[in-house]
Amino acid sequence: MWLPLILWQRKSLSRPLFWTALYLATAFYLTNLCFGWNYESRNFIPILVFLLVCTMIILNRLIETWPPGVGEPDR
Repeated sequence: MWLPLILWQRKSLSRPLFWTALYLATAFYLTNLCFGWNYESRNFIPILVFLLVCTMIILNRLIETWPPGVGEPDR
């Protein structure tokens, strides 16, 4: 579920981190597909943790570049 965000904001990640995320997500999915384990979500936990770390890096950089004053309550 975080893969679309990672693909969309790939410039926010370093190249090796982006390619590792893409490779691992594809490898885990295809491996589970070949063995018929896609119904067992526990097989995806290692890659989900890695994708979550990538997503948090992207969100942190997006928050840092957020325009000042946007989203602040009026006083």
